Amino acid sequence: MIDSIGNDFQTEILPTTIYVLIGFCIVQIIDNNISQPLIFSKSVSSHPLEIFLVVIVSGFLFGILGMIVAIPLLTV
Repeated sequence: MIDSIGNDFQTEILPTTIYVLIGFCIVQIIDNNISQPLIFSKSVSSHPLEIFLVVIVSGFLFGILGMIVAIPLLTV
């Protein structure tokens, strides 16, 4: 009985978990690097690269709070 539980984990649960994590990472990369800059640039009327750079620089300088405040400050 214990061996069947271990085999189920190795043959079914672990590969499924890995596939889900890989899919999640791919979606996050696409969302964070492509979708969000395009959406922010249309709402703020700025170039997507400008939005991306402002968020990165403010994150390096001021941390998470700087990343949150970066787009509104850019708009002003």
